[in-house]
Amino acid sequence: MKTKLIALFIVIFCASSFTLNAQTIKKFALQKVWEVGGSVGFISTTRVDDGNTGSATTAINFQPFGGYFITKSLELGIMPSVTYEKPPSPGSDNIDYTLYFAPAYNFIIQKSVVYPYIMGLIGYTVYNGGGITRSGIAFGGEGGVKINAYGNSLIKLGIQYEQRTLNPSDNPDGNRNGLNNIKFEAGFSVFF
Repeated sequence: MKTKLIALFIVIFCASSFTLNAQTIKKFALQKVWEVGGSVGFISTTRVDDGNTGSATTAINFQPFGGYFITKSLELGIMPSVTYEKPPSPGSDNIDYTLYFAPAYNFIIQKSVVYPYIMGLIGYTVYNGGGITRSGIAFGGEGGVKINAYGNSLIKLGIQYEQRTLNPSDNPDGNRNGLNNIKFEAGFSVFF
């Protein structure tokens, strides 16, 4: 419920910003433009052990982002990701570090300050939890909107899916171990 209220507040804030500052808005998603920012997300994580899915837990995630538009609408980005999860039973906290290559396509809608986008994610992840360290390939996708709130500032609202494979070195049967994540995120960035 608290997350829904925060999301509603952000949407109302953005909507009021559009009408107040429409004449100062700059164009986004053009060739040779840089975007730098980040987001905070709330994650529903489902563990996969030896091919079997477990129950879902929640976590918080921080993702800085840097991207460059190689052509109109097409952005190549790098996105480090840090996820913190407090396990349901006493023990050490779980921390996941991931580095993604994140190409994105930002849709330009004429006479609008809203830019829907889709992003692909491919990277490498390192997971520390319960005294065990594992690493592997991570991939996923993200979709949402970037809203030009004022000048060269963007507010980002999105949904992301990630699949992280964290097989131990002694995995004789080859069944997958890892995490499946669904993330709701809000962020802020600037472009120049």
